[in-house]
Amino acid sequence: ADPITFDRDRRGQFSAINAGKPFSRMIDWGKVEQFVEKKFRRSLSVHTRRYYEAGVRRFRRFAESEGIGDVDGESVYEVLDKFVQWLDAQGIKPKTVSGYVPAARKFLLYLDVRIDPTRFREKVELPRVRKIEDEPLSMETVRKVVSIGRPNRKMLALILLLLSSGMRLGEALKLRVSDLNLDASPASATIRAENSKTGTRRIVFISDEARDAVKAILYDWDPAPRAKGAKLKPAPPDRCIFKFAGDIWLKEKMAIQTLRRVCKRAGCDRLIEGHRTHVVHFHLLRKYFMTRESDAI
Repeated sequence: ADPITFDRDRRGQFSAINAGKPFSRMIDWGKVEQFVEKKFRRSLSVHTRRYYEAGVRRFRRFAESEGIGDVDGESVYEVLDKFVQWLDAQGIKPKTVSGYVPAARKFLLYLDVRIDPTRFREKVELPRVRKIEDEPLSMETVRKVVSIGRPNRKMLALILLLLSSGMRLGEALKLRVSDLNLDASPASATIRAENSKTGTRRIVFISDEARDAVKAILYDWDPAPRAKGAKLKPAPPDRCIFKFAGDIWLKEKMAIQTLRRVCKRAGCDRLIEGHRTHVVHFHLLRKYFMTRESDAI
């Protein structure tokens, strides 16, 4: 037979032999790093990288504990549903489960395991994530946090900046000195597109109180001793305003831990009833701003 007929015959024979038999794939854990880097390449988000790393790491622990070495387009739904049960037995919260399972699913898709979205929804039962209702933030609580809580100058500037501008914590921690315009009236800050959650550049305005607090830390950045009588030098333009060690994930974690200590001193560290989320948290400052902003508009 000519090559074209031969190829067609071989394809037909292959299809007949494998009809109704899903192709099994070995779970290649050596491709985890490639998979995570591919996801990071699109978003350039450290949170995305850690999200997929944690999800696939948990999935690997589950697969090894259950002796699962390969999956196919038929058994994958049972495997993922058992993964949900395993996470639930580990005491993982529903919101975290709803993050780990999609990470495992996308990793299997990366390994060319076919997963039909409709069948996935029918066969894999994810726990219901209940929305947490925040308690409204009052100005009295804010005053207690910034006075009785005795935050240091860096934390005070961060709280006032978020409260008056409405920016997110991650956006504030990525601000550089060159992004500020403190001489304008009102003072403003530019959030770069690469630092914004939405990928859009925008300008936010800050209160005079926040401006003064930020200025205080801009002239208190150099740990080196200065000569007696020497003038304070402002921070260089490329320096981050809020200096925390590590990547943005660690910076946010350290800022949150510092806020927890401040709230504890102020007596505002209780948890929302039935949840492990604290009543006062950074995102609540953004919600407070949005409420006041909508009232003004």
